[in-house]
Amino acid sequence: MEITYRPVRVDDYEEIRQFVIDAGWSRRAEDPERFRRMMEGADRAADRQGRGIGRALVKRLMDVNAPRQITWVLRSARESTGFWEKMGFRKSDVAMEIVRTE
Repeated sequence: MEITYRPVRVDDYEEIRQFVIDAGWSRRAEDPERFRRMMEGADRAADRQGRGIGRALVKRLMDVNAPRQITWVLRSARESTGFWEKMGFRKSDVAMEIVRTE
């Protein structure tokens, strides 16, 4: 499956909002105005898991110069720990981390 990345446009918001609702996060998306504000300030569907979308997004976000000089700290839901461990993060006292090595 080929994945294409592009910036989100305002006219994408309703489709994204429906995706979030379908993923079971309706509380965060039930109010269209609140969702619009959330989108302007910056969610996973069970039928889309396992396709590499999240992994590709994380890799893309972490594709920086000298990644070993950065300590990556992630606060996430406990049920997603397995995913983040596969991405190289390790549990710490308060978060998931990839500690800098240089």
